[in-house]
Amino acid sequence: MNSSVNTSIQTLNDGVDHVRGPSGGRLLLEYGDYECPYSRMAYREIQRVERQLGDRMRFAFRHFPLTEIHPHALAASAAAEAASLQDRFWDMHELLFHGQDALEDDDLRRYAAELGLDRRAVRRRSR
Repeated sequence: MNSSVNTSIQTLNDGVDHVRGPSGGRLLLEYGDYECPYSRMAYREIQRVERQLGDRMRFAFRHFPLTEIHPHALAASAAAEAASLQDRFWDMHELLFHGQDALEDDDLRRYAAELGLDRRAVRRRSR
């Protein structure tokens, strides 16, 4: 094994990371991109596993927008963060994956409106 490879994962920080589920549950950590079809497939599978394991699972999501190939990923992650400031991260997370083909600025504003968010805060955050 190459000793120069860092295989450690940064410890979860509930103040920064988006985490749901009990602290004693098995942890699944995803680095995701709202525009990535593989992240969307993972989203669906994670939902399935969460239903199966219930309170025996803990899930954490970290943004990893692949901006070189997904031009809307960064703005989508910013919209999720803006929603997080209004305690609606997981709701926005779900909308973004369900609306993966609609991630233009107008779409993000529409999602914010659907969630009843302060759209000005979302707009400032996604710039």
